[in-house]
Parts: sequence; structure tokens; C-alpha cells
Amino acid sequence: MNTPGGHFRRKKWDEMREVMGNGATLKVASYELGCEELAFTMCKLEPGQSVAHHDHSKGVEAGAEEVYFLMEGKSQVRVNDEVYNAEAIEIFYFPPDAMRSVYNNSDKTSIWIFLAPMRADFKEAYSEVEKG
Repeated sequence: MNTPGGHFRRKKWDEMREVMGNGATLKVASYELGCEELAFTMCKLEPGQSVAHHDHSKGVEAGAEEVYFLMEGKSQVRVNDEVYNAEAIEIFYFPPDAMRSVYNNSDKTSIWIFLAPMRADFKEAYSEVEKG
């Protein structure tokens, strides 16, 4: 099936390569799907795992808005100095200068989707993986 800008693609979690990780399992699905402008990252957080507190105010992420969608499980989301309890099917928007992090404080796996503009370093990292 052809779609504007390319061909239809489908991938399962275990078919995708882990491009980066910091304790959490992160897979940038954008590459597997052929996205050129959208960074679509899937994140699996086991109990006690977290995504580091960060913002997108400078560096390769400068000016990038981000959306986090909790598909499954529970976690805590820290925005600047505020902490929010998150449950499945909840969505969070972060402007570039908002400090944000996620911590799985539950006893079950949580699964997140992160959406942002494609970053140059993501493209470079994936190119290196492809060269193998």
C-alpha cells in the first residue's frame, strides 16, 4: 500500500533494534518505519527504571517540543519541580524549556511513546547502525 511520502510499514517491538538506552529500553521506531521528520521513540521502563531529567533548550534538541504518551502501566512524571502520577492512556506535552523525566515507581512494566521532531544525532546514530 502506497502512502503519501512512502510505503506502508509495520514493525513489532522485538523486530526493532535498540539504538540507545540509559537503563530503560529505548527504540527509535522512526528509522524502522522510514520516518524522516518525526522522532517516534518507544520506551519500556521496568520497575525502578527512569528517563533522565532533561529539557530541549540547547544542543541538538534546541527548540524541540515533545509529547509523551503512557500506553501501559503507571509512572511518575516530573516537570520542573512538580511530580505527577501518570496512568495508562495519559498524554503529556512539554515545551522545549520544561525540565522533564519519567520514573516507573510501580511494580509493573510501563510502556511509553515519545514524539518529537527528528534530531540530527538520531539520524547519525541510525546511519551507523545501518553500516553495521
